[in-house]
Amino acid sequence: MSDEPLSTPAETKAKVRAAWFFPETRAKGCAAWFFWRKHWTKWWQWGLWRGILHEKQRASEGERQVTLGEYQVLLGVIAVILGGIAVFPLLRDIRASLRDERQARLRITSIENGEVVGLGQKIQGNTPFPEMNHYILVTTVSTKQTRIERAYVNRSDGTFSGNAQFGEVETGLDDEYEVRVFATTSDGKLQSVPRDATSSDPVKVRRALPDPVVFLGVTFPAEGSVVGLEEVVRGRTSLLTFNHYVVVTPLRIGTAYVQDERASVSNGMFSGRARFGGVEVGRGEKFSVRVVATRATLPAGPLISEEGTISSNAVTVTRK
Repeated sequence: MSDEPLSTPAETKAKVRAAWFFPETRAKGCAAWFFWRKHWTKWWQWGLWRGILHEKQRASEGERQVTLGEYQVLLGVIAVILGGIAVFPLLRDIRASLRDERQARLRITSIENGEVVGLGQKIQGNTPFPEMNHYILVTTVSTKQTRIERAYVNRSDGTFSGNAQFGEVETGLDDEYEVRVFATTSDGKLQSVPRDATSSDPVKVRRALPDPVVFLGVTFPAEGSVVGLEEVVRGRTSLLTFNHYVVVTPLRIGTAYVQDERASVSNGMFSGRARFGGVEVGRGEKFSVRVVATRATLPAGPLISEEGTISSNAVTVTRK
């Protein structure tokens, strides 16, 4: 350890000032200053360019991310389109399958393939379309002639019933017929099958039974006419020894009602009265009116069973 006494701050400052006056000291100081200034500028410039490059790199990465996002959105749109293309046929097939399944439930149950029938035959069956109008279609296989008759739907249990005629009294014996029932939104007397009709599978039958001359038909009111609360129902009949009853069916409900009074029969004509709804009920609605002939006695009210009855043609009217 040196025995030289320590300098005071004032002495140190004086020594520095004194040393600065020596040329050698000044040269070293200036060299250090210029070296620091030169390299500081380079460091500053290097830091600036590094910052700029860093920002460019970040911007490029951002653009790449945006571009990647756009590609992802485009791929998503393409996937949705392809998915739709694949799903639409599947939905169409599902709808067709459901339609076919419902159509299979529309079927005739009262007669079977190969059955032998007479001139007239009651047709009954089940339907999954109780809200639609139903018709029975009879086609003569040999001539392709068709006959369409109205059927009546019981909405409470999903059944229908109606009458089919196979040929005429003196023609059509030993002919083969196809019987179908179809549901449609069309109404009234139809001459052909509507485009929106859903049809059951056909039942093939053969008419081979001799028939007595039977005729039972409503002649008044006319098809499509407008009626009041109560109307007279008239027609022709060959069943002179049978009891005749007027039956009214509100088409909106589908339940057949036997009227209060039995129709009178005289000289091959019948006459009875029908009531269409109530005083304030049934206005503007459609009703079907027909006559049934039977050897039994039918009580007034809902027609529970038509076994043993013969039905006339049905006439559709509108309550005013």
